[in-house]
Amino acid sequence: ISEYKRYEFIINPNLWKEIVHPDDYKNSKNLLNNFIQNKDENIQIEYRIISKSGAINWVRNKIRKIENEDGTLNNILGIVENISSTIIQRDELKKKIDELQKLNKTKDKFISIISHDLKSPFTSIVGFTELALTDSTLSADEMREYMGHIKDASMHTLDLVNSLLDWTRLQTGRLAIKPVTVNANYLVRKTTEILKGFAAQKGIELIVDIDESIFVQADEGILTQVFNNLVSNSLKFTPKDGAISILAKRLEDQQKVEFTVKDTGVGIDEEDIKKLFVVEEKFTTLGTEGERGTGLGLSLVKEIIEKHNGKIYVKSVVGEGTEFIFTIPISTPAILVIDDKQTERIIYSKLVEGFTEGITIYTATDFEKAKMIIKEKMPMLVISESKINDVKASEFYKSIRETQAKYKPSYFILTRHISEEEKANCRKAGIDEIQLKPIEIKLLKKILDELVLGIEQ
Repeated sequence: ISEYKRYEFIINPNLWKEIVHPDDYKNSKNLLNNFIQNKDENIQIEYRIISKSGAINWVRNKIRKIENEDGTLNNILGIVENISSTIIQRDELKKKIDELQKLNKTKDKFISIISHDLKSPFTSIVGFTELALTDSTLSADEMREYMGHIKDASMHTLDLVNSLLDWTRLQTGRLAIKPVTVNANYLVRKTTEILKGFAAQKGIELIVDIDESIFVQADEGILTQVFNNLVSNSLKFTPKDGAISILAKRLEDQQKVEFTVKDTGVGIDEEDIKKLFVVEEKFTTLGTEGERGTGLGLSLVKEIIEKHNGKIYVKSVVGEGTEFIFTIPISTPAILVIDDKQTERIIYSKLVEGFTEGITIYTATDFEKAKMIIKEKMPMLVISESKINDVKASEFYKSIRETQAKYKPSYFILTRHISEEEKANCRKAGIDEIQLKPIEIKLLKKILDELVLGIEQ
């Protein structure tokens, strides 16, 4: 255990004292002295020792007295056992218990909040339903108003129940995060499309400024909830004729994408910012037009982002607006090379690979196989011949743009021959670049820099 030889303890009687961990020495010494002086026959002392190589081991020292017939001390026998693994397991168990107790406490608080908040909408639903059923004098306008109140209360109740379900799934691990390559622009636009109606009602402009070449490694469905929650939140607290911007930029040094949801709303007090993401510190206020929130959505947002190995923080100025800024892991970009000739496919794949460090290269022999790769791998750039197996690249790319809703890859035609008519068709289809083979290395690098890295030269 100590890595010292027996003779080393014999020639140095103080060696054991020297290898006991300084933080444990005083307590161990006191326990041993008390044991010698009292009537106990046995004792167990647990402490740490520092081995010859510098490793720290936990030991259990079982000590027994050997006494003379008259009760005086004759000798002391001891057995030392290495219990490092036991201590580690015990500490891990204690940590787990502490985490479960904390989770249980948070769960109780969460359910308490939900239970309290459910009373209000249910009171509204029951009250207005009772009036609608019993008051025969109600006009059509009054009935519509009551139905509107019932609908609003029902939607609020549904939000509360969904928040509870999502939070429970996240905490228990039943809502598993399954990251895939996702186009950031597509994901955000999908969210803003859903919320356009609400934004239009308040005259709020939704601005999406995200480059189509930005990809993240995330669970698409779950990350959509983050944007839905943050943008919905901004809509509630932004007055009429305001604006909400959703931005994204690459943080190459951290291998992350930084998203910002920025509004021109009422802002948040500095003291209240601390309460935003904590279930125990429920913080909710009415929106600019009395919209209700659960006060729990931001807790879920933080959980989801952290489960994606990201971080979130808030910047806000009262009366000017708020920015929610968070990070999500960047996805390794990919390029697809399509060519029916093996030698050309290998040559240009290797050339592209040499100019685009850290980028995955996929290859396909025809457009049919390429379709599957585009659907599954979402490459940011496609390089192909102008025509393969009687299928023109312009027709292929047009079909991709029509059927692939999630994103539109950049397209670069590298061909041995192309007619002026087909060039025009390619431009019309939205193809970015057309060049003839063989291409100069310098020109190839320039085009790749522009289409992949966004570097204009």
